Amino acid sequence: MKRSNEELAAAVAAHEARAESISMRQLRLTLLAEGLLAGVEAAMAAAGTAAQIEWGFSDRVEREYPLVKSMASLLNLSDAQVDALFNEARKL
Repeated sequence: MKRSNEELAAAVAAHEARAESISMRQLRLTLLAEGLLAGVEAAMAAAGTAAQIEWGFSDRVEREYPLVKSMASLLNLSDAQVDALFNEARKL
């Protein structure tokens, strides 16, 4: 199926509007502001060593990281909510 120019433009705009990578500082401050930081930290404390290393020592976090998807699932966050968190974090 061929996309119209409008559909292609909308897809490009949606992709560009979505933050794909943010700093851990941006993420933590946004989670704190949204009241989610304590829940994420509790989940990380119970997670395996690899997840704890990712959380503790990464400079950046990618939207598509498996760890992000796991935390979103544990916190019952939809993809749209995670996108909103990343986009809000990008503003910091």
